[in-house]
Amino acid sequence: MTDVSNRPHGGPATWWRLGLIATSIAALAIGAVAVIGSGPEPDPSGAPGASTAPTATPDEEPAPRRSGAASVTAENLPFGDQVIHEGDAVTAAGTVVKEPGGPTLLCRTLPMAALAAIAYPAGEGPPPGCSPLAVRLSGVDESALPGWTERDGVWFTEETVTVAGEWRDAALAVGSATVGGSPWGPELADSWQVPCAPPSVGWVDGDGLLSTGVEPEKYEAIMAALDAELAAHPDRYHGNRVGYPDGDPNAPDAPRNDTGAPIPAHEVMIVSTVDDPTDVQAHLATIYPGNLCVTQVDRSAGELVAGVERLAVPDGSWALDADSLYSLLSNLVQLELPVLDAAAATRIGADAELMEVWSLVGPA
Repeated sequence: MTDVSNRPHGGPATWWRLGLIATSIAALAIGAVAVIGSGPEPDPSGAPGASTAPTATPDEEPAPRRSGAASVTAENLPFGDQVIHEGDAVTAAGTVVKEPGGPTLLCRTLPMAALAAIAYPAGEGPPPGCSPLAVRLSGVDESALPGWTERDGVWFTEETVTVAGEWRDAALAVGSATVGGSPWGPELADSWQVPCAPPSVGWVDGDGLLSTGVEPEKYEAIMAALDAELAAHPDRYHGNRVGYPDGDPNAPDAPRNDTGAPIPAHEVMIVSTVDDPTDVQAHLATIYPGNLCVTQVDRSAGELVAGVERLAVPDGSWALDADSLYSLLSNLVQLELPVLDAAAATRIGADAELMEVWSLVGPA
């Protein structure tokens, strides 16, 4: 471990998963997360109690509260002991970036960094940018950071680093930094699974459409009709995805064609609904005649999108997603933010029951 200040602090490095249900699955670092605009500017004043929680501008109406929602106070903050307070021991993992004249930031490691490592010879790629998910670092000796290097005027760590310290004055006061550490949570384990038993006659080979000789033009029309049905009834559905009842098609021992592409024996269209799945299955079978599985969930797309709209702000400092694979698997809005402090938890308020929250900074 590299000591980068006079105040050494340890602690495990991890992203903190704050979902309200233990079985929900959240987004990877390389995920379909709807990042709305750019991230928040670091608080230059360093005033104690400053927060990363966005607020409405003078020309912006505050988002309406959920009907019947209870008032949130300091005594009943959602997420309980996962909320970060002044002086808490914390940890975070990512890429440290310092642009000319700017503050030293710990940024969520971007997928582009991995792509640049492939596309360019070592040491010749462009410097990494900072994602909207970032926190200011204070009390850090940058020269002691592992892999600290300069390119095109930008200083950065060449690898993901884990930083531990204290949350003070709206910044992570650095005690130590270590190479490595995951800047995200668990992978989408078993996302290929189909939550339905096969029909009495078994699944049709392939997807039950193209594999049975359906013309491509008709296939496109079928898919368009299914998309139109789901879009027309956001109060009834959450969304749809494809599952593979025979196992993970990307597993090392899964069957592949001559080019190495997976060739799953069966593909099943999975649709999630808040209504009776038997009734919905019968209805959707008239639209989608292929392999079909309808599963019941607690929250519709309309309810989740309403939560996104209540929490979205023009500066894009929070990233919210209600329709990616990750959201479909958890049936929750995926919310990414730099730090879940008291102000952020208060702003989420009663919408916490719709959210799975990922905070760059977590308890140590």
